[in-house]
Amino acid sequence: MVGGLLGVMGMNTAPSLVGVSKATGATSRYIAFSCAAILVVFAFIPKYAALFLLLPQPVIGAAMVFTSSFMIAGGIQIITSRNVDSRTTYVVGVSLLLGLAREVFPDYFKRATPVVDLFTGSMMSIGVLSAFLLNLIFRVGATRSVVLEFEKSDEPVDNLEKLLRGRGRAWSVAPDVMDRAVSTTQQVFRHLADAGLMTGSPSVVMTYNDFDLTVSIRYQGALLSLPNVGVRKRFFLEEESFAYGLADFLTGVYPDRMEARSEGQNAEIRLIFGG
Repeated sequence: MVGGLLGVMGMNTAPSLVGVSKATGATSRYIAFSCAAILVVFAFIPKYAALFLLLPQPVIGAAMVFTSSFMIAGGIQIITSRNVDSRTTYVVGVSLLLGLAREVFPDYFKRATPVVDLFTGSMMSIGVLSAFLLNLIFRVGATRSVVLEFEKSDEPVDNLEKLLRGRGRAWSVAPDVMDRAVSTTQQVFRHLADAGLMTGSPSVVMTYNDFDLTVSIRYQGALLSLPNVGVRKRFFLEEESFAYGLADFLTGVYPDRMEARSEGQNAEIRLIFGG
């Protein structure tokens, strides 16, 4: 917007810089600030900036091959960082095919109206737009949830790992995320049982939306103290229960985020694990 108001060339992020950052491992924002300052100085000294335009074409071509290779590899790494299920397969596959179709059948897209040509003028715009729209469409119904009920308070620790891992395999949850979720949930149940805070029949609600895995532990009884979580307590726990396990509590509980709340005798602890 500033560039447009000043009547200068439009500015945007450079994809090649992603390849440079990946190749060098330098991703500090202080480097960006320094480079921005240098570019500001060059803006007032056009002759120095023109030196880059005098580089030989073979040098420019080699630099483009170098940065493009890392950029493509980084893009593939980002795509495969998530579990590639049927939804992701269609988003990636259809978007690539539509983008390549722009170069394979250029006459077909040239017959489009000027309004449509704004979005189909290049294979990049077609691929990005189709990936964005398909991702929005396939997000419908992507969140999966299951409720695990237990009849006795001492039963969950014995059967919890089998039930959670079985559901995790069905939902294609990353193994490392699943390991943390199982270990943390078991630790929370052990602390609840040993401190005598849980009464009645507990339940576990497991939710996965392809990004975050949430395990909600619902039970009747006193709310377990969660250190350093910023949970506002509605009542004071007994001294023995409050002091129990605080020293080693965090050694066995390591989700990305924890939330806890209580209403009367109903308590809930939410463990959120980022994928």
